[in-house]
Amino acid sequence: MKYIAVGKQIKTLEINEDKLINREGYAKLYELNKDKCAKVYYEPVSIKDRKDIKTVIKKIRSLDIDCMYKIYELLYNNQNLAFSGYTRDIINGTPLSNMTPEIAEKLMSMSSEEAMELLIRLEYAKNTLSNNGIYISDDIYSGIIVHDNTFTIGNVDRYLYRPNQREKIIVENDQLINLIETMTIVRAATILNYPENDKMKVVKNCREIFGNNRNVLANKLETLSKEKTLKKTLLK
Repeated sequence: MKYIAVGKQIKTLEINEDKLINREGYAKLYELNKDKCAKVYYEPVSIKDRKDIKTVIKKIRSLDIDCMYKIYELLYNNQNLAFSGYTRDIINGTPLSNMTPEIAEKLMSMSSEEAMELLIRLEYAKNTLSNNGIYISDDIYSGIIVHDNTFTIGNVDRYLYRPNQREKIIVENDQLINLIETMTIVRAATILNYPENDKMKVVKNCREIFGNNRNVLANKLETLSKEKTLKKTLLK
């Protein structure tokens, strides 16, 4: 398969169909080398959807957010020049939606300092996207890849760029990320089979710390800093 790749330069990119490594919804991932892959759409995508996808990808690429995967070139069909996908780096890890007991244990046993670092990383991404008029997709849970004691956010082609809706976006993105932060910890406690009394404490504290829409990042960090470990904070 041949595509025109447009990035810092324009070139022809040949993709080996035998290098298929995964399917993501309406697209296939092909390995280009050990660090880079191509995401190619194989389901019919409307002209409007193609335009939305291309616009948000270009915008997110320009923001170069540390905890989101790197986007390199946009891909166009070699024959009709239709937008067909993009190239990005390969992130090896486990989707947050497939949380394992090992990941759950690492999350619950981390120090407060480690928890705050991850929180800052996620909230920085949220604020940068919101301030630039980008809606975060509500399936972000499956797009967060856990690896090397941190995470990387992917599947950004499902986001939407709507710069004229910035105020609404800030509210909706805040609500979504608060829910992700809350449900991630509650799910970890459930996977680890915490006693019912402890689980209820986790739910209560998560709602107060992360699920409260009035709690800005500074408030969340202040609460976490009062104990040495995340677990002690959650089981108070």
